[in-house]
Amino acid sequence: MKCRADFPVKGAIFDMDGTLLDSMHHWRVWDFAVLKSWGLTLTEAQEEEARGLMTDKKLIDRAQYLVDRYGLNATAQDVFDRWLLRIGAAYEGEIQCKPMVPQYLQALHQSGAKVGIATMTGRDFSRAALERLGLWDQLDFFLTAQETGISKRDPDIFLRAAECIGLPPAQCTVFEDSLYAIETAKKAGFQVCAIFDETAREDWPQICALADRHIESFAELLED
Repeated sequence: MKCRADFPVKGAIFDMDGTLLDSMHHWRVWDFAVLKSWGLTLTEAQEEEARGLMTDKKLIDRAQYLVDRYGLNATAQDVFDRWLLRIGAAYEGEIQCKPMVPQYLQALHQSGAKVGIATMTGRDFSRAALERLGLWDQLDFFLTAQETGISKRDPDIFLRAAECIGLPPAQCTVFEDSLYAIETAKKAGFQVCAIFDETAREDWPQICALADRHIESFAELLED
């Protein structure tokens, strides 16, 4: 298989969760299941409110928000440590890539494009999943906001990725599933390909209107 000629990519900057990996639904469970350890169960409305405020925060900051907002008899580190156990197990043995991801990454390499990841998820968990799925060796670079300390509401992680590729933003393609990250990449001058994820269904019309291309599967970017 090869990349479709009508969507050439010179340099690819991939988000990981919800884009390459089918993992976002796991995060929806992890964020609040841990609260049951302290006898607290949130309503659906409370979960949605909290997600809106925690979307692009580091894990320790998400944990601190839950402690403060719901008066947990725990520290942020307590919540963080319990998250780590759940998250680590899933990345090491449960989470799968989205359909046709390996084939598309291989096709990009065959076309001469540089390929890398810019993610909010930490390096250890990311690498565990990517190595298990055979994707790690297909990457030219890997950047995580957990290390740079910058969320995707700031374009810096995308700009650093463009430096790794060696091309200006206008010649790089960002692959993303989340509206706020797509907005950031577009404002910074990147071409954006949006990937559908069920957790962003409500934002999909806005995402489609903003992105240069939108797909539901990477199969749409491949041809024989």
